[in-house]
Amino acid sequence: MELTRIRVFPLKGFVLRATASITVDETLVIKGLKIVLMRDGLRVTWPARRAEDGSYVNIVEPVTTAKFKPFEQAILKAYYEATKSAGDGESYQGPQV
Repeated sequence: MELTRIRVFPLKGFVLRATASITVDETLVIKGLKIVLMRDGLRVTWPARRAEDGSYVNIVEPVTTAKFKPFEQAILKAYYEATKSAGDGESYQGPQV
């Protein structure tokens, strides 16, 4: 699988830094990804909905974390490039592991 398009929409929030959508193999579009600031750096989260008990359930998610790692790195790189071109002062520092 290949990411053929990444769209990042930077936000001014402290925790929620951006939303994103990706196109996989020019066939499937996944919208509603979020780039959030966690204790250990930026992370990409999958689209989710709130369950009746108040917890969140992913609508879309990878089968394994290892398969998603290259996607996450590409999405974060696109985020850093978008914020750099917008003049927000953040710069890409490699994958956040």
